[in-house]
Order: sequence, then structure tokens, then C-alpha cells
Amino acid sequence: HCPVCSGIRVQFGVEYATNRDHVSDKLAFLNQAAAIFWANKTREERSKHPKNADVVAWLIQREYSQSLAQKAVSIIRPEWAPTGRKPEE
Repeated sequence: HCPVCSGIRVQFGVEYATNRDHVSDKLAFLNQAAAIFWANKTREERSKHPKNADVVAWLIQREYSQSLAQKAVSIIRPEWAPTGRKPEE
């Protein structure tokens, strides 16, 4: 096992340090939100992209302020995901 890789786990294809001493709870929740709301989404399935309000509500439940949660939504949105209203189905 590689010594540089010890303390690393892979979730949703992304490497995360298993030691959280250097990470705030807010950053840990932000990473969780990115994985929960975006990991299994694709550019082509725009109707399945999460609603900002749902992500904001999830973050507020984890002690984010309304303002910080709204900013966090834009941080975790992948660059390929368009902003604005989703198409009607």
C-alpha cells in the first residue's frame, strides 16, 4: 500500500482524506452535498438536476445560514450544469 495514499478513501470516484482534522464541518457537508445531489447526474438529464431550494434546505438543516447555503449551491454545481429554470416535462 502506498504511504502517500494511506488515510485516503474513494467515494463516487473522488479521493477524500479519512482524517478530517483539517476540514471544517461546513466543508465536509459541502462535499457531502456535492456527492448526494450531483454525483449521479449527467448533463443530458437536465430534468433530474437538483433544485437549488432542495440543496439549500439540506444545507440549512446542517447549520448553514440561508445566505451561505445559497452561495454553496453555486459552488457545488458542476461547470457543465446550466443555471436557470429546468425544462418542463
